[in-house]
Amino acid sequence: MKAEQIEKYIEKLSKKEKRIFFNKLIKWNQEQLGEEKSRLIKDAKLIIDFANKQWGKRFKHLDGYIKLIAGKLKDYSFEELQAVIIKQKNDNWFRKNPKYLNPQTIFGSKFHNYVQNINTLNEEDFEF
Repeated sequence: MKAEQIEKYIEKLSKKEKRIFFNKLIKWNQEQLGEEKSRLIKDAKLIIDFANKQWGKRFKHLDGYIKLIAGKLKDYSFEELQAVIIKQKNDNWFRKNPKYLNPQTIFGSKFHNYVQNINTLNEEDFEF
């Protein structure tokens, strides 16, 4: 339905019917938001698992990590996050400072810079 058709439909409803209509609409919106949140949480956990495999670490699915990564998943694709994980694994600075190769550092305030650098992926970045 187009917006004009919906407006005409709503105009014809009684007050009670409008209340029922809007309650159903609100419920539907909440369900959609719940599904989106569930997807983001699931994907964030998959990113943590992927990072653990790539980095040889054992980070847990902590709420802080999940929120941080889910926030990035709103703005970047799953594949971009994976590419950053691979790229940073082979970055010389992170090789010299492995304690900083963690979700807080990688998905923190410099994440946008890391995404910009994934265009420079090399063959050795994909050694498993």
